[in-house]
Amino acid sequence: MTIDPTRSRGRPGSWQRIWPSPTCGSSTGAFSVDKDAAAAQIAGFATVDDVVGFYERAMPLRLAGLREASGEDMARLVDFFGMMKRPGATLLGLANNHGIHHRGQLAAYLRASGSTVPAIYGDSADEPM
Repeated sequence: MTIDPTRSRGRPGSWQRIWPSPTCGSSTGAFSVDKDAAAAQIAGFATVDDVVGFYERAMPLRLAGLREASGEDMARLVDFFGMMKRPGATLLGLANNHGIHHRGQLAAYLRASGSTVPAIYGDSADEPM
């Protein structure tokens, strides 16, 4: 499958609106986005395999960073894109819930489009665990 990062379902920019920017981070004590770096990253994705490869490389590094975080690190206030400041642990929970929400959306879209739904959080009608 080929991805056109500038068009999705005929609408310009949809890909950019849904893409979780790989340049977001909290290593500086604040979440921010380098829009030029994010655009360059997105431009490098031509296929679904490119996106999967990115996550296979990036997620282990991010998870390792989380595992190394101390209680003090997780209690420290983090600026979230200038909208609010919350402890890192709170923002980690927010990110977890956000990911769960989008997994549910994907399962609903798969089902509505006639595809099978994988066992994401336990058995699905299509795939027992």
